[in-house]
Amino acid sequence: GGHFENTGIYELLRPDRGVSLIVCCDCGADPNYTFEDLANLTRLARIDYGIELDVDTTAADDKNALGEVFGTFADFRDNSPNGAKNGKCAVLVKVSKRLNLDGDRLPDAWIIFLKPRILPTSAIDVRHYHATHPSFPQETTTDQFFDEAQWESYRRLGREVALRVFPGPSEGRDAYVQAFATHLQLATAAERL
Repeated sequence: GGHFENTGIYELLRPDRGVSLIVCCDCGADPNYTFEDLANLTRLARIDYGIELDVDTTAADDKNALGEVFGTFADFRDNSPNGAKNGKCAVLVKVSKRLNLDGDRLPDAWIIFLKPRILPTSAIDVRHYHATHPSFPQETTTDQFFDEAQWESYRRLGREVALRVFPGPSEGRDAYVQAFATHLQLATAAERL
C-alpha cells in the first residue's frame, strides 16, 4: 500500500492480470472500522478500470458456517472485548464487470478482506494487550518500533484471524470449509451461465 491506495490490491485488479482470488490483510489504522481503505479502492477501481467491488452480504448473512466468519461493515463497529462476541473477522468482496484488454468479460473475482479485531477465542495475552492498549489492533501506523509485547500481540492475532478464515484440517470446521468452497464455486459457475 501507500499514499495512493493503501491495500495493495489496486494493481492486482488490472484487467490484464486476470487474478481470480485476492487475500488482503487490512492493517491500516481504522479504529472506528469505517473501511476507508476499501472504500478508496472501490472508488479507484470503478473510475480507473470500470470494475465494481461489492460486499457479499449473502456470506455475511449465512446463519450457518460463513456468517460466523464473514461480516458486513456494521458487524465490525464494536471492537471492545464485549463487542468481540461475534467472530467475524473478514469481509468477502465480489469483483465484477471486469473486461480484458480485448473487451471480453472476465469471470467475477473475489477479495477476502481480513480485518484485525479481537475475537471471542483470542489468547489471554492478546486480550490483555488490548485491555492495556485500547487502540489495539487498530493502532496508528506511524508507530514503526514495536516492543516484544506489541509484536507478539499482532502476530498472534494475525494467526488467529487467518486460522478463522482459512482453518486447517485439525481445526474441526469442516462445515465452514465446505460452505466456503461451495459458495465460491457456485458464484463462479453462475457467471458461466
